[in-house]
Amino acid sequence: MVKQRILGVLVGVLAALIYLPLLGFLSFHERARQEGLVFSWDLADITTAEPQRTLLPVLGMILLSALFAWVLLWVSARSTAIAPGWPLFLAGATLLAIVLLATIVFPTPVPNTLSLSESGFLAYVVAGATGATTAALGAVLCVIALYRTRKPASTTAPAP
Repeated sequence: MVKQRILGVLVGVLAALIYLPLLGFLSFHERARQEGLVFSWDLADITTAEPQRTLLPVLGMILLSALFAWVLLWVSARSTAIAPGWPLFLAGATLLAIVLLATIVFPTPVPNTLSLSESGFLAYVVAGATGATTAALGAVLCVIALYRTRKPASTTAPAP
């Protein structure tokens, strides 16, 4: 049972650490387009464009979040090597801890994408950690995990 829980912890934390920069990549580039900037994937080249809201990164964020939650639900329900609910809870708790840590470390609003891009890969992590999507998904995963692992209420048949 201890091995199952440790594996559940590892799967949950690793999944959250993969999800966060991917979401940050999409939200950073979507935010940059709203500011009229277009960055290359490695943040080296910058061009200006008409500020606009783009559909592709928004759809990417939706699909990435849905895929992330589905994979964690699938692993938690199907794998016998992992304690049920642990990947969900630990992924959600990790995301919430990162959001809280980012709020403490960056108490002022995140700067514009141009100044944020100077930090390289960290820009994607900051963009992912300071977004509302990360906090919402973390909370939902924790609630689902707690709901799935709770003991069902025993029902006794009424005496005739």
